[in-house]
Amino acid sequence: MKLLELAVMPDHMHIVVEVPPRMSLGRAANLLKGRSAYEFFRLHPMLRLRYPRGHMWSRGKFYRTTGDVDLDRTRWYVRHQVDIHQRTLKDYAS
Repeated sequence: MKLLELAVMPDHMHIVVEVPPRMSLGRAANLLKGRSAYEFFRLHPMLRLRYPRGHMWSRGKFYRTTGDVDLDRTRWYVRHQVDIHQRTLKDYAS
């Protein structure tokens, strides 16, 4: 897999990943969550006290292909998540 874009929000993440053609999206999501949790706990071992079973990520996930939207537009969307979320919050506050 190749990570193309990443946006970390307070309660979720947006990631654009290039996945090998024979790998399912579910398998790719599981590998990303598993490896990132492993690295996170390796770098911050004390946080194992907060996550004693090693389940840092929620069970849920959402993924889709870029078949109906081109890759450049998808990468732009992820790159500008902070701006997009701020605009959305302002709309709700009005």
